[in-house]
Amino acid sequence: MGKINYLLSGNYGTQDGIYRQNTDKHRTANLMAKVSADAYKWLTIKFMARLYDSKYTAPGVGHGYNIPSLTFHALPYMMPYNPDGTWVYQNPIQASGPSDGIHILIGDGTSKSIEENRYMTYSWSTIFKIMKGLTFTANYNFKHSTTDYMERSTRAKYSQYPGVEEVAQASWFSNKLAQEYEKSFYHNVDAYLNYDNTFNSHHIYAVAGFNYEQNHYKHHYATKQNIQSDNLNDFNLGEKGKDVTVQGGQSKWALLGYFGRIGYDYAGKYLAEFNIRWDASSRFPKDHRAGVFPSFAVGYRMSEEAFFDPIRKVFSNFKIRLSTGSLGNQAISDCYPYIQKLNMQGLGGYLMNGEPVTYAAVSAPPSGKLTWETVIHHNLGLDLGFFDNRLNLSADLFIRDTKDMLVPGKMLPGVYGATPPKENAANLRTKGFELAVSWYDQFNLGNKPFSYNLSFGLSDSKSVITKFDNPMKEFAKSSYYEGMTIGEIWGYKIDGLFQTDEEAAAYSKAVDNSYVCKNIFVTAVGDYKGLQAGDPRFVDIDGSGRIDDGEKTADNRGDMVIIGNKEPRYLYNANIGLSWNGIDISAFFQGVGRQHRYPDGNNMMFWGGFARPYSSFVPANFLDNVWSEENPDAYLPKIRGYAAQGDRSLGHKNDRYLQNIAYCRLKNLTVGYTLPSEWTSKIKIDRLRVYFSGDNLFTWTKLKSDYIDPEQITVNSDARTYPFSKVFSFGLDITF
Repeated sequence: MGKINYLLSGNYGTQDGIYRQNTDKHRTANLMAKVSADAYKWLTIKFMARLYDSKYTAPGVGHGYNIPSLTFHALPYMMPYNPDGTWVYQNPIQASGPSDGIHILIGDGTSKSIEENRYMTYSWSTIFKIMKGLTFTANYNFKHSTTDYMERSTRAKYSQYPGVEEVAQASWFSNKLAQEYEKSFYHNVDAYLNYDNTFNSHHIYAVAGFNYEQNHYKHHYATKQNIQSDNLNDFNLGEKGKDVTVQGGQSKWALLGYFGRIGYDYAGKYLAEFNIRWDASSRFPKDHRAGVFPSFAVGYRMSEEAFFDPIRKVFSNFKIRLSTGSLGNQAISDCYPYIQKLNMQGLGGYLMNGEPVTYAAVSAPPSGKLTWETVIHHNLGLDLGFFDNRLNLSADLFIRDTKDMLVPGKMLPGVYGATPPKENAANLRTKGFELAVSWYDQFNLGNKPFSYNLSFGLSDSKSVITKFDNPMKEFAKSSYYEGMTIGEIWGYKIDGLFQTDEEAAAYSKAVDNSYVCKNIFVTAVGDYKGLQAGDPRFVDIDGSGRIDDGEKTADNRGDMVIIGNKEPRYLYNANIGLSWNGIDISAFFQGVGRQHRYPDGNNMMFWGGFARPYSSFVPANFLDNVWSEENPDAYLPKIRGYAAQGDRSLGHKNDRYLQNIAYCRLKNLTVGYTLPSEWTSKIKIDRLRVYFSGDNLFTWTKLKSDYIDPEQITVNSDARTYPFSKVFSFGLDITF
């Protein structure tokens, strides 16, 4: 038996959340073990096992529904509880109680949700050294993952009159237990021959092998009403045979692939590589299951030529790369998109022989010719190094064509009677670039080495639909059309706010605004009816005398134009690091140069009363931004309740209130100090370092709100998500 290497590692962490009562808690634990043994000179065996476990416990209503009610329906003019300690919910004057009663569920501690996730991963690898330069490797990986989610709601009692308690009747107060359980078993096997050898200045390498993947997923969901204990959570405590819901499902998918690679380089100057894959997916019909995907790459390191010697100290590296190739994509959420399925459904309100009626519904007809998407990638790259490679630059330009995209096909006549199936119906072209620059240097400062490094990365891409069967470019019937830029946002233009009633009335006579301002022309009553000073002035772009969206086609959308794009552009990052006399400092910045979002109608942290007049959350500077005769240059228009919702004036996307959510965030800052080794060696410690680390410390953004995180609104345009947190930590690293 030869040398054996092993590694054991683990971590455990807990974090409290933002709730002041019955705080939500997140716990994580990791345990990993690695072993590598040279059993013989010709045989190496490796094994790895990893266990991950997490648990998140939150009070109140599950799946994050607490946040909207606590934020927007808090009703700060009402106390959450009475003088005698009973809870406040409804009362004779106010039908809706504070936070919709969620404060009761959080306060009593019995209504809660618990989500537990566990991942067990095992990996086995065997390497045979057949001869010089030739090895055979066989790997097996297994992952078992489970998600166990429990949601419990209990009855809530409140009081409207002294000494009288009532039971709240809203749905989230039902005495119910819900349990959802998911598990998956993932297997991966691959085996390959690898050859790598050098003859004089000729370097040859080759790989040939296969891989197989299989995943089995199962899901169970059950609910039961009238649990007999508020503190014990088990289905056996519910009433037998009453108010029971049971659902389930399972799926399997598999992938089989064969691959090969051969590469050659001469003296590190001329490089070439050829790859080919044959892949088959269970997600496609038998006759369309497999695809072949070749690729080819060449490179030239000019800096290795003799004529580079005179400038090598300044110009250290010059490498140019060119590649073209294809890969397949079969990532569809449905494991059986080509099979028409039967779904069991209940016919509500009907009985047969005293029992509810259940029937089998046929799913929409699928496409019979589904196959792989093919992604063809062309890349031109350049790698440069200067000053003994202290300054490095890497740049890539690429064009990526996605052929036969798996998307819903063209709209079919209404007599078809079903939604269009997914087909290989569209082509997409993406053009972009990637750039990375880094600098590293070291010199003496105070007779001690001072080292520092800087790096910056920038990337961008833009995707355009190049093929789709929508000749009229209709928006009402499809989400794609030829020439469409992915992520484009259509909206109206607003040319400021009316400053006088006379100006608004004159414009109203010239241009019909009723289509985009139904809240002003249809639902408004009395003195608020009709355009007035402070209302937005929509631009009649097509000169039709009416603000509308025309024929709802890309070639005729009336007064709508492309006002922005929701896809992120100009993604960048920067790293700064330095080290001197035991002190080390590092900072990581990350951001987006341009990205647009239009706040949705329930985004009260942006719209305030324009979303819902009764919102408890009102930005502190809200009135400073609302138009009035004393504030004619305000950003927001004259206050009109619910104006940001539906087909009302601010519910229509427009360029004035479209948000550029570009940002730069200091993702991490770490400051550490390593004690001198002459101190720590006396206590048998090789290295001792103390450090401070902070995450999400500062954010600079163009988003016109002090209360919304720019990344938060990309997840939910209403910004109704769990807020980002700043994290401060102190640590100690000890090496023996």
